[in-house]
Amino acid sequence: MGETSSQLSRRSLGVVQSEHRFWLAHNFPGQTREQVVLGMVEEMGELAHHVLKRDQHIRHEDHDAEIRDACADLVIFMCGLADLEGFELMEVISETWSKVKQRDWVKFPQDGVST
Repeated sequence: MGETSSQLSRRSLGVVQSEHRFWLAHNFPGQTREQVVLGMVEEMGELAHHVLKRDQHIRHEDHDAEIRDACADLVIFMCGLADLEGFELMEVISETWSKVKQRDWVKFPQDGVST
């Protein structure tokens, strides 16, 4: 029996990256860094398209759903790149976030930190 969306949403990024590793090896063995990055660029284009068209109120597609899908696809591609580069994506996100959240761009508009 399949998992509910609630169960899937609580899955850790580390688990997703691990599952993706096996899925990728089966479906796209030998995928290169260039292919992963180009896939990310493609998804960014889709994301930009749907944000723009939603803001312009044209092409009455389900832009909200497409934006969510493009964001998720970007994270999935990032899992592949992280594997090719040899790191756990969530670990790097946590490390980087601990630095970024210390910045205060309102108080220090030049560089986000006191000088």
